[in-house]
Amino acid sequence: MTKTKITWDSVKPDDGFFVKVYVSEAMAELVFGLKSNGQIMFNKLIARCLEPNRNQAAEVTRKAILWEGIAEYLNAGGDLQSSVAEIKNITDRMVNKGEDYCFHMPHWRYFSTGLNQNGNRVHEFIRVGDGNPEFVRWVRNEYVDTGLTEEQIMDNDIVLDS
Repeated sequence: MTKTKITWDSVKPDDGFFVKVYVSEAMAELVFGLKSNGQIMFNKLIARCLEPNRNQAAEVTRKAILWEGIAEYLNAGGDLQSSVAEIKNITDRMVNKGEDYCFHMPHWRYFSTGLNQNGNRVHEFIRVGDGNPEFVRWVRNEYVDTGLTEEQIMDNDIVLDS
């Protein structure tokens, strides 16, 4: 494996691996890439959905959590190949035990994600079913708000861009 030599003098604040998430009524898209000296060196479309419904838009934002972690790991000098082997090992052990290690709650779907002003991950869920939608906001290491309305969940003062 060939590694590109990087000097701190050449690194710009927005250089490095990055994730871009675009969500609108027209499209939801997730892109992973590498920027150096203001130039895109590499980018890969991870997910795209035209005219996404809530579930499809939420899936794109959920995937962004994984890819943001990968980008920052690589920016810290991490070795992706060895990490993939570690992830496979953990996944194989979980499957072999026959356990369901997914964080899944029946009748609830992922709605959105972001970071709050304290840097904690915010997960938002919507209840699927009859009646008015009900929402939950889970701010990791801080609190869980249940029984929220759509108006309350759309309060963007809580969630910053991720």
